[in-house]
Amino acid sequence: MAVRTTQHADEQAPQGTPVPADLSALVEDAVVLADSWLAATEAGQSDKERATSQQLAGLVGDPKGLDLAVRFVDRVARPEDSRVAAHELAGLSAGAAGFLSATDRALLAVGAKVAPLAPGVVVPLARKRLRQLVGHLVVDAHDPALAEHLARARAEGFRLNINLLGEAVLGEAEAASRAARTQALLERDDVDYVSIKVSSLVSQISTWDTAGTVERVIERLRPVYRAAKARSPHAFVNMDMEEYRDLDLTIEVFTALLSEPEFHDLEAGIVLQAYLPDSHAAMEKLVAFATERVAAGRAPIKIRLVKGANLSMERVEAELHGWEQAPYGTKAGVDANYLRLVERALRPELAGAVRLGVASHNLYDVALAHLLAERRGVSAALDVEMLQGMAPSQARAVRDTVGTVILYTPVVAPEDFDVAVSYLIRRLEENAQSQNFLHGLFAGGESAMADQESRFRASVDDIATTSTAPRRSPDREPAGQTFTNATDSDAALPSVREWARDVVTAEPAPLTSPVLGSPAEVDDVVATGRGAQPGWAARPA
Repeated sequence: MAVRTTQHADEQAPQGTPVPADLSALVEDAVVLADSWLAATEAGQSDKERATSQQLAGLVGDPKGLDLAVRFVDRVARPEDSRVAAHELAGLSAGAAGFLSATDRALLAVGAKVAPLAPGVVVPLARKRLRQLVGHLVVDAHDPALAEHLARARAEGFRLNINLLGEAVLGEAEAASRAARTQALLERDDVDYVSIKVSSLVSQISTWDTAGTVERVIERLRPVYRAAKARSPHAFVNMDMEEYRDLDLTIEVFTALLSEPEFHDLEAGIVLQAYLPDSHAAMEKLVAFATERVAAGRAPIKIRLVKGANLSMERVEAELHGWEQAPYGTKAGVDANYLRLVERALRPELAGAVRLGVASHNLYDVALAHLLAERRGVSAALDVEMLQGMAPSQARAVRDTVGTVILYTPVVAPEDFDVAVSYLIRRLEENAQSQNFLHGLFAGGESAMADQESRFRASVDDIATTSTAPRRSPDREPAGQTFTNATDSDAALPSVREWARDVVTAEPAPLTSPVLGSPAEVDDVVATGRGAQPGWAARPA
């Protein structure tokens, strides 16, 4: 019998946490600082950056334009067969491309007509133009382009977190190649910080077999950590978080690997996603691990805090299995939880054990984190992080106040550009949401910024009422008056995995499938089934 996975708590139930007085006291100052950054962002834009911002504003403000952009990225850039891509290109209408320049609209119109006739010529040109348009978001992984980009960023006072783009791998050869290429990045003199995710390290991730998956991931990840340790000073490896199901798995990999004696003196990082209520308990687990680790004379850890970038996928996953979505149901819940986690990680007693990376373009959140760290005397434990190319003048304005900004920098080889598709679509979808800060920055004007300020003020107050309880539970709900399929069991929940282990190992085994020891026994079972078929087929509905 499956274990039903149901909603456990609503984010506005009274399971929140008290709002610290020093956090509330900084709200006004944070608004003033954020507004000064906004003014500097506008004043500090180059003509090229202003043109890019206007293009993004046109894109995120027009649903038809967003749909066109996503279709182009997904259906023209992704297919390996140029004829398939040409067929999709022919179906695109330049009329919905108001966010493009007049030249690019004309090129799109001509390309759509000519593509079916000369796919081998038109499609590569269309993909090349796409790479040019998004070059500020995704960096070429080859030299000299990569080396020049790294040198330029350092000269401007930024640090770079290099992420070799790619989502879940399809085979062990691809997984081994991804790990080896990340290791090669760490062996460069101009790279000292990389990100990698569990889903790119092994091809067969089974949440049901978390222990076995952890073991396989550690085997693949250990050489990457060794490459980081071999550097002097040590380089930094950050473990990215992808799906909800990877939360426990990633934490287990992270803590197990750092507990190995050879990595006791290596500082490393992990990502937490604030749109998951479960991140509160995960933060406590990581804080306890870091505190114990440092008390034993070992290196601290870093927690990179993001709001979360896979909401659409999580919604689809929940719908397919009959689950409540794992992330909060409202943006207000996410924003409140983000600030709660910021406050938790910046407490003075954690200085020296936990470093916090505030990864956000929401200037109000960043300002509050910066001022809180200053007031508590833990500024050395705070990193401000932003996305490469998303709002460069904004990053410069913040850098001038906080000292440096770490830019999350996706890199991809031109011949592998299709792997950048998922990243680009997530960025487009995020910025198209009216509640998103960058949407307001690009497309909304003063009224949108006033709305963002109001949301920020509310998010501080909402900490007290925003639940930290997971939205899923293994408990069954009583049957209703209408038929509803039993939901799938969710192996992302530890209690469900424990239940499964108990069932599989129970004596006598409760499972209906017999344990067969010979071909003859298999033939007997098959014959029994075939013999029963006519009787079952004859039964009425």
